[in-house]
Amino acid sequence: MDKVMLPEDCAKQWEILLLLIASEEKKIDRTNDNEIDTMNYFLKNEGVKHILLQWIRQMQTTYGKKISNCDTARKSDDVSLLWRQQGNEKFRMNLVEDSYKCYTKSVVYAHQNGTMYPLALANSPGPISMLPQ
Repeated sequence: MDKVMLPEDCAKQWEILLLLIASEEKKIDRTNDNEIDTMNYFLKNEGVKHILLQWIRQMQTTYGKKISNCDTARKSDDVSLLWRQQGNEKFRMNLVEDSYKCYTKSVVYAHQNGTMYPLALANSPGPISMLPQ
């Protein structure tokens, strides 16, 4: 299995892993198995283990890069945008405190020198003392 070349795209690797798990799952004898037995079956499966490890390594390589010393978390403008959109949705539903939590996460994930950072900051609640009591 080590000679199998997987695509570099993490989403494609995940798709292959899910297809493999689905095909292997059909082979499991469900007579006396529980969830732990099923998980152990997959952990012992060399094909599943190989693809999963390669996917984890690729995720770390692709998404775990620090852009600068200012990065304190794994940054992703896409994730920042999703949190900002979630915050907007919460705000529209008048869930102000929940929206602030989402906006704060948007700031955390935004690249400090990226286009998403100022947008995330514009939605952030400011000092905690400004939160409604």
